[in-house]
Amino acid sequence: MDGIKLDNPVSGQRATLRRSLRAPTLESAARNTRTWRGPVALFESGIVFGSQERDDDDPLPSQIERVTGVMTGPRNLSIWGSSEDDFDFFDAKGAVEHVLETLGLEAKFIPLEDSTYAQGGSAEVVTNDRKGTVLGSVGVVDDAIWERFDAESSAAVMFELDVEALYSLIGEKTRADNYAPYTRYPDSQRDLALVADSEMRVGDALRICTQNRLVKSASVFDVYEGGGLEEGKKSLGIRVTYQSDARTLTSEQVTRAEDQIVMRLERELGVTLRGQ
Repeated sequence: MDGIKLDNPVSGQRATLRRSLRAPTLESAARNTRTWRGPVALFESGIVFGSQERDDDDPLPSQIERVTGVMTGPRNLSIWGSSEDDFDFFDAKGAVEHVLETLGLEAKFIPLEDSTYAQGGSAEVVTNDRKGTVLGSVGVVDDAIWERFDAESSAAVMFELDVEALYSLIGEKTRADNYAPYTRYPDSQRDLALVADSEMRVGDALRICTQNRLVKSASVFDVYEGGGLEEGKKSLGIRVTYQSDARTLTSEQVTRAEDQIVMRLERELGVTLRGQ
């Protein structure tokens, strides 16, 4: 979609007002696929400009706040037990449904014809009431359009939401204190190589890991039973991510947290470090 031309632009590179966030968001996603082989899921929010029609009372184009999200590549990191499928329409639809559910809104999805999306692969998002307020759209990006961005992934899905329409509907239903900012401090990953009883539930080990106050997440990347292990035993690989919201963690702090986790695993589940 062409931008709205300015009468007096500050430079030749900034001679128009954008009418959509689709192109820059797709470009950001495509650029990430060229340096990262894992899942790419990102969004951009900002002001876009509406109709160029002018009249004497309001000579300026309307300003609309929108959010546009793109998902591309594999749905999950390559870890044990995870799906190797790529993002599809239902992932983008699920993201929209999650946002609306968080805001206390119900919506329905109506088939949509939009040149940015693949034919038959998109839907308009409208409120599930008599008024049917349009909230946005969701769909599979048309292959020819995605190819223009020189991405390293084969396909992408996208959603777009009208923020002002959402604001007009939620009123006081949601509060800012329901949300927390992303931490500014880096995370640190460590792998635990463990030996456990074959009947031990992996979820119990993950629960102990994530109960440590410095652990942000824990996931299994390997499970093995067979040669080299005692009968009735299995080898378990767990990747633990440590992060603080208040400071950058030192190596000593991460090691201390890791030692605490290992002690609990040994005491409560009889798990030992591999090689001990």
